[in-house]
Amino acid sequence: MGGRNSTEKNSTDPGEEWRKKRRKEKFYCFIFKEQEWWFSDVFGLLREKRYAEFEEIVKHEKEVINNLTYENKYEPTMLIHAIEYTKENPHYYPEGYDHSIVEYLSNHEHCDINIPDSVSQTPFYFATVSGNLPAVKSLLARDRSVLNKTTFMRSPLHLAVRHKELVEFFLQQPDLDVDIRDYHRKTPDQIEGIDKDIKKMIQDYRKKSKENKQ
Repeated sequence: MGGRNSTEKNSTDPGEEWRKKRRKEKFYCFIFKEQEWWFSDVFGLLREKRYAEFEEIVKHEKEVINNLTYENKYEPTMLIHAIEYTKENPHYYPEGYDHSIVEYLSNHEHCDINIPDSVSQTPFYFATVSGNLPAVKSLLARDRSVLNKTTFMRSPLHLAVRHKELVEFFLQQPDLDVDIRDYHRKTPDQIEGIDKDIKKMIQDYRKKSKENKQ
């Protein structure tokens, strides 16, 4: 795994102009040490735990962490790719989800954990929807403001109501807002079809919060 030798490319390649245009937009590829680096090459360094080489790339191309990539139709950031697409693409990532990459990126000084993909889905959105508690904890440790941020008019608690363990974790957070309403004007405990135990946990949290404010 590594960059691709840029001198191997045929100058008459009809796709070269298209590639040059893409290099100027978002993250398609860039040249480093006379090699052409694409998203999969850079991400491969993380998969193989070659962190020193990754940091060398970041030093040269700092925004490589935060740029969107054209190698997926939703144009995710590297962090979103690590959270979501590694487990959805077993052909390319037979090892599946690797939390150490998420932990590494979410703690990286140059990584902005709130940059969304091309359809406004953030890393915290993906972690919450999939019930990925380790990823949720890593992201929340970096930025607590994500706890109550809405995506498509739904709070993280709205998105988590199918995952009991994640709901339990959220309800341990004293600054959680359980009264945010979604596009149907419903709070998380009013969502149809959720587990009765989850509904009761949310309602008990709301009651206790009100009592503590009195």
